[in-house]
Amino acid sequence: MEALAEYEKAISQDPSVAVYFSNAATCQSRLGNNEEALRLINEAIKIDPAFTKAYYRRGVCLMEFKRFAEASEDFIRVCQEFPADIEAQKRLRECDRELDKKSSFEESLRAGFSSAIKVKRFELTQKCLEELSVDASYSGPVVEFDAPITVEWIRDTLIPHFAADKKLNIKYAYMVPDAFANVVLKPLF
Repeated sequence: MEALAEYEKAISQDPSVAVYFSNAATCQSRLGNNEEALRLINEAIKIDPAFTKAYYRRGVCLMEFKRFAEASEDFIRVCQEFPADIEAQKRLRECDRELDKKSSFEESLRAGFSSAIKVKRFELTQKCLEELSVDASYSGPVVEFDAPITVEWIRDTLIPHFAADKKLNIKYAYMVPDAFANVVLKPLF
């Protein structure tokens, strides 16, 4: 992209201009290079913390990474500075919707299986489950989306884990019955 090359040249000539980094970030984002876009936009903010447009652009980048809470903070900042900015308001509402979806899904899982079943089907997608975090200290059985759960896995891995009075991570607690049903019940129908 010709524009990106020009902004990179401008940055090399004067790395103290936040707008150059911001515009280069936009070019990188349009090319699908979101990690580089985020790096560049963070640099723009570091150079000029009062550059409001950079916060909008960073919010857009963060949304690409599904980091909606952080993106929301950036859009709030933009809306406070420019209350009439319709695009920032729209992005902020979108972040809020995504955060509400994730929050209600996690709450349903915490409340127990019966509540989780009541969650709308579109929220029970693999994508939502993938977004649930697993604490780094968790050492129990792990369920992978692409690996089938077998009777042997339950007998040799899951049952001994529960027999030792250990807990299963909530993410995997939801995945186990669904995956097991696909292995055991699917052949019956």
